[in-house]
Amino acid sequence: MRLRELTTVALLGTERQAAPAVTGEDEKSRLLRQLDWTQREPALLSAAALAAVAERAGARPARNPQAPPPACAAEDLPWLSPAAASLMGRLLGGEQAQLLPECLALILGAGRVVPPEWLPRLLAHGQSQRDLREPIRAVLGRRGQWLAAQHPDWSWAGGDAEVPDAWQTGDPATRLRVLQQALRTRPEAARTLLQSTWQEETPEDRARFAAALGENLGPGDEPFLETLLEDKRKEVRRVAADLLARLEDSGLGRRMWERVQPLLQYRSAEAGSLLRLRKGKPATLEVALPAECTREMQRDGLEVKPPRGMGEKAWWLQQMLQCIPPRRWTETWQATPEQILALLADTDFADPLREGLIRATLTHREVAWARELLRWQLAHGRITPESSPALLHLLPEGERGRILAQVLREQVADPGLCLALLQPGSATDEGWDPPTSRVVLQWLRATTQNPSVDWSVRAQLPGLAPRLAPAVLPEALPGWPAEGPAAEQWAKGVNDFLSAVQFRMELHALLSA
Repeated sequence: MRLRELTTVALLGTERQAAPAVTGEDEKSRLLRQLDWTQREPALLSAAALAAVAERAGARPARNPQAPPPACAAEDLPWLSPAAASLMGRLLGGEQAQLLPECLALILGAGRVVPPEWLPRLLAHGQSQRDLREPIRAVLGRRGQWLAAQHPDWSWAGGDAEVPDAWQTGDPATRLRVLQQALRTRPEAARTLLQSTWQEETPEDRARFAAALGENLGPGDEPFLETLLEDKRKEVRRVAADLLARLEDSGLGRRMWERVQPLLQYRSAEAGSLLRLRKGKPATLEVALPAECTREMQRDGLEVKPPRGMGEKAWWLQQMLQCIPPRRWTETWQATPEQILALLADTDFADPLREGLIRATLTHREVAWARELLRWQLAHGRITPESSPALLHLLPEGERGRILAQVLREQVADPGLCLALLQPGSATDEGWDPPTSRVVLQWLRATTQNPSVDWSVRAQLPGLAPRLAPAVLPEALPGWPAEGPAAEQWAKGVNDFLSAVQFRMELHALLSA
């Protein structure tokens, strides 16, 4: 009999609803049975008083018959200093949250671990942010590993178990981690393990496990990936096709080459005679579209329905083209990337062909094509946050910095274009070297001198602070506009940027010493 139930009886009236039965065997129930329930109102008030006192007093916790877990082993690495731990607490509380990955990397580099008071919140972050799990595991220390073993939601952070046991009994997060570790160290054993349970996996797990095969992709993965092209789940088929396209000389790549080659007819240039009796002919490229998207083409990953605003057949051609290493065209036609891109402009399908080449370049990481495609994008004002930073990231670091510096100097009046190029080129893009960082700062100060009504550009400024080289951070603080209409418009973006810079400086001062 609870106070809430008695309150309901009082509100409805004792004539309309009887008091709940007393069923317990505790002290409260014994006292409730002694009340005279023929006197409904006094008994109800007395029961309410008893229930209120009992609920305020609480209850003894149930005894766990199981033995307590063994004590945590002594920590073998030092904890963060109190000042550094305080900064980490602010990060975990949401302040400058984009700097948490850098903080974890600095903690690992300093040979320290997270102190006990922040372990629960850090593990909770890992529970919701899968991309942070490996960095978090690296700084938990012995106490963090012990704590993770006590909570089923944190099993992803536990110590390494025996692979077969963890694969058979672990939760999805644990099994994914086991697979990723095995793929890095024993790829053949990992494939065997995955195939042994593949038919019993849920559709969601099949998609996650298939994507993990990209961790250490090799020719030995091809037979299994070919079988995944028949999987019932679209996400699995898509992942398998993408991974097969990455493999050098895969069966899928050869099939795409055989389909596309007849559609692109290249004729090389012909020189004229010395006496001009015969005129020279420039190189040409004739493009034909595929007549249909066959069942075999769909099996190899081609999607039938195109994006909005694009023709079906052009879409099929683009998808096939992006599976073929671009160097195949330069080798087959004996033409440079610059020459081939120039020929595309004379066709009716320049955009889908160019997009297919861009995606193929990123898939196969071809520097010569990345250089020429980026040059074309810059010359034609076609910089996009989807592909341009990734193309730039393929170039050698020195060349990357020179191109970025040139664009920033020439495009001061177009901050949207510049910011698109300043985005990370990949998940492993660690930011800019000191010379490039100084050029970016120079561009930012020049840009914020001019009024802007584009709130989206201003909102992107704080995201640039984590990409500055640590050695340049002190140089980022002075030199910003202090007054005037432009200063008011840029104030929030600049202040947020400087706050992130100062926070990074504190992190490095405390963790890099």
